Order: sequence, then structure tokens, then C-alpha cells
Amino acid sequence: MTMVTRGQQKDNDRRVHPLLRQLNIFCGEKTSSGGNKTEETVNSFDLLTYLLNNGSVSEDIVRNAVQDIRGKQNTTKVDGIKITATSGGNPIETTKGEVSKRNSALVPTALNSSDNSRTRHIALRFFYDGAKYSGLAQNIGQENDNSVERCIFDALLKARLITSRETSNYSRCGRTDRGVSAAGQVVALHLKSAFPKNASSDENGTSLLEESDLPKNEYESKNVWTIPRPKKRGKSGKGKDETKGDSATTESRNRVNRDLKEYSYAKILNNILPLSIRILGWTPVTEDFSARFSAGSRTYRYFFCKRRMNMEAIGDGLNRLVGKHDFRNLCKMDVEKVYNFERLIHSAEVVQVEDQGGNGDVCYLKIVGQAFLWHQIRCIAEVIFMIGNEFESPSIISELLDVKKHPGKPSYSLADEKPLVLHDCMFPNLQFGYSIQNLWTVSCQLEKQWEDLTLAAARLRSGIESLHSCSVLKNDLTSFADLKLTEIRKKLQRRGIRRPPDLHIQGTDDVSALRAITSWADALSWLEKRNIVPSPSGLTNTVHVPLMQRSMGPSYEEKVANLQKSEKRRMKYEENIIKKRKTAEEDKAFYDHKIKQGGTGI
Repeated sequence: MTMVTRGQQKDNDRRVHPLLRQLNIFCGEKTSSGGNKTEETVNSFDLLTYLLNNGSVSEDIVRNAVQDIRGKQNTTKVDGIKITATSGGNPIETTKGEVSKRNSALVPTALNSSDNSRTRHIALRFFYDGAKYSGLAQNIGQENDNSVERCIFDALLKARLITSRETSNYSRCGRTDRGVSAAGQVVALHLKSAFPKNASSDENGTSLLEESDLPKNEYESKNVWTIPRPKKRGKSGKGKDETKGDSATTESRNRVNRDLKEYSYAKILNNILPLSIRILGWTPVTEDFSARFSAGSRTYRYFFCKRRMNMEAIGDGLNRLVGKHDFRNLCKMDVEKVYNFERLIHSAEVVQVEDQGGNGDVCYLKIVGQAFLWHQIRCIAEVIFMIGNEFESPSIISELLDVKKHPGKPSYSLADEKPLVLHDCMFPNLQFGYSIQNLWTVSCQLEKQWEDLTLAAARLRSGIESLHSCSVLKNDLTSFADLKLTEIRKKLQRRGIRRPPDLHIQGTDDVSALRAITSWADALSWLEKRNIVPSPSGLTNTVHVPLMQRSMGPSYEEKVANLQKSEKRRMKYEENIIKKRKTAEEDKAFYDHKIKQGGTGI
């Protein structure tokens, strides 16, 4: 048993949290005055075991706490002959100029621009479920901002990896809107490194480490010589090894040799971020790298249930999107910031999701492009679903892309934001490094969320199937069918179709074949032959008006002219468009340079 002196015990008692004192929770063999353990006390070991077993505390939280405590216990003595660290309460002595490998940096200290801290340009790849957020971009200055970036910057500041957003040189790849999720979003910024500026490869400090000398990931260990941080000034104003930041004092302190690894950025941030945001991996990048302008392409997926949609027509419509087109009629024009609406679509296809316990009804639109306009994917999805429901012909895509013929965008709503996912951001010169432990942890967490939602969907499907055994009357069924068919006829007639097709019973089946009392399952089968099927839109009473018969919005030129009516909007337009507009040669040189930037974490 490790002997604890009275002074050590007193110091330990001071560290006890007030709640533990209040609940009479102790650590070790605390006894009463009679020598027997008091019955009302609870051992902290038993308490922690209980919390772990019932899932109130995760293993990762406990493991990180232990590592943090051990890191604080490791102390370095540089002016004496020996450097002492602790391991399980037992001192470990090393010779002067050396420290234990266990004494490597685990948690960043405060980042201060005036100290010896080094920052590195890092790209982070991460996942987020956008359902609960107002979007990716932070609404700076808004007190109730609920963006993904706000959560990330709060975590970065709490982890002491940055001093502020403004000084971090931040860039993002794809700006997603409210409710939109991402499986592979990428941002880049300067983060604090575990390697200080004074780290050198020699004891004399003449060969300081350059950026290219630093490890590419958190696994590479590098043997370096560093100057230990000075102790902070105490309340009495006295402090050991105090410096006021000068080379003379710095040189007087002895360098120590140690094996250093880079911070586990993903692990540090995931311990702070909510489960709906997960850092996947990171890599160092060149100084001129931009998460926005160095990207080669972005891949979006829009999930949907195919139900009775015409998948062949959807494929035809998607094929018409491929290539370089002007998408002003398939986006929301922001004329104060954008003047060029041409975008390159590399590929567009519909993919059926592999059956994972469902009925194989889930598909997604997969659209890969160099860059996208505001709401472009949601506009495309809305029109594609009109095609799939046979409200529009696939040729409507070609019509909307002909901006000379149709300079104004027809009025139509956006597809729902929740099924949209920024699936991947591709960089030709970027390779992320991933931790097996981190990927395992994130996979387990996402599997749990997927399982919960899958079981919830199964419960709903069970509820739908339970209705099949319900008994209904024949007269009620035929009256309901007549009412629905009348509604459909009126809708089609309002669209200009005089004789609605496929509204009568096919073959020999007729009303007389129905039993006086039948099941809801048989009733559904009978209704389906009349194109009456329960669906999410089955309770709406809207009539589809062909896109080219709808009112057209103002053209780009008309929108720009309207800016002159508002001084604020006009000045914003001039600042973003006129003053920053470049020639084609300047644009090409800029993008050619940016696309070459990158890095590797392997």
C-alpha cells in the first residue's frame, strides 16, 4: 500500500469536490474513530463502477480524465539534478535533461500569441446531423445563434486550440443551410500545436524545428529538445523560474529532451462537441490552402422514397443536368454576391439504397459538381420529383437551363432540407489521416443513432400494418373512392385536361366483387387500381400547375436594376461584385494556384 503523509492527505482533502463531501463519498479505507468503516459512507470506486455499468459515464470520459490527471501529476525539475514524475503515486527519477515519455502533452495549454506557442494550418473533416442546427455558418453577433460553426468554435476555444475565430484564418468547403447535414464537410484553420516554437533537434537550440519537420499525424513521435514553461507567479508575488519573456532568461533555463506527438485534435474536440457533430480526421495543409477554393468537387446526396415515381424519367432528367450550364433558374439568385451562375456538373444519377431491413424503397439523387449555387440542389430535387411524379416531362430541365428563352425563374417551392446531405468534399492534393480508435468510437456512436431511428421507423411500419386487419364497409369504401376520383378529375381539368385518364376499374374487377364488409388491406388494393394510394401528400388538395404556365420571377438584370432603390444593397453589390470582379486570366491563375494546395496526414 502506498504511504500517504499527513501533508499529502491534507492536499488531497482540499481537492475533494464539495458534492462528494456532502454525500459522504470517500476514496480509500476511511474509518471511523472505532476503527470500523462507517456504514453511511460510499467508496468512490464503487460509485464510478456503478456509473460505468449503467452507462451514465462513458469509458472515453473516464479514460481521458485519468490521462489528464496523470499529465498534471507529471512535474519537471530543470534547475536541479533530477527530474521527477509520478506514476501511481510512486516517483520516477530521470537524469538531467530527460523526461519520461509519459510526460508528453495530452491537453493543450492556453494559446497566447505572445508566448512560445506554435500554430499549424490544419484541415478538419467532420460529420454533423443538421436537423437541430440553423445551418453551418455562424451568425456572428446573434446571441441565439444555433449554428454548427458556433459549436465548433466554442469547442476550439474551450480546448485552447485557438485564441479567436478572427485570428484562425478559417475557411469552409461547403456552406449548408438550416436542416442540411454533412457526412464529409471540410474546414481549415490554424490550430495550436503540441510542438512549441523553441523545439529543436539539438540540445543547444541552434536547429529549431521548421513546419516541414513536424509530424503529419498524431502517431508519429519526434524526439526534440524544448525549454519547459516557467512556473506561474503565486499569490505572494514569488514564483520559481519566472520570466518576463526574454531571451536571456530563456537561454538560462536548461533544455530537456522528450518524445513529442501532435495533439489528437479529433479526440480532444469530440470530447467537447455534442454527439451530433463528430470530427473524423485531420491533416496539416500548406499555408495557401483554402477549404473553399482548393476543392476539386463536392458530392451531394438527396434521399427520398421512390413510391410510385417513374425512375426512368428521373434518370432522363438528371442526365440533362450534366455539363456546364447556367443554373439561374435552378437556384436562388443572390445578386448582391454572385454574378456568374454557370456551374459544372460532373455526374448526376439516382441510386437505390441497399436494403437494410426495409422494403428497398429508399433512393437518393447523387449529384457531383465543382461548386454549387445557393439552394441549387434543393431546386433541382424539387423539379426532379415533379418529373418522377409525371407532373412534368424530363425536357423541363432543358427548358429551365435555356436562360435566353426563359430569363426569369418560374415560381416553385424548395424541396425539404432534411433529406439533403453534403456527402463528400474532394481535394486532388489532400489526404486525411484517421485514428482507428476515433473511427471506432464515431462508428459505434452513429450505429447507435441509426439503430434507434431504424427501430422507430419499424414501429411506425408496424402501426401501418396493424391497420390492414381493420374491417370497413363496402358502401363507405365506394363513397370515399367516388369522392377522391371527383377531386382528381377536378384537379386534372384545372390543368387543362378534359378527360382524365386511368380513373376507372381495369379488367373484369368491379364494385360488385367487393364483400359488404372487407378488410382495410383489400380496400387498399382496390383503391390502388384507381390510382388512390396513401402517401405523405395524400391529405393535401393542391393542383400542379405546369412550370412554364406559372408566373415568372424577375431576370438577373432586373434584380440588379432593383438594387439601385436601396443604398445599402447597392453598396453591398458594388463591394462584392464590382470591386472584386477579376478578369478570366486572373480567375484562372487564382484557381490554378489554389487547386495545387493541400497536404497529407499519412
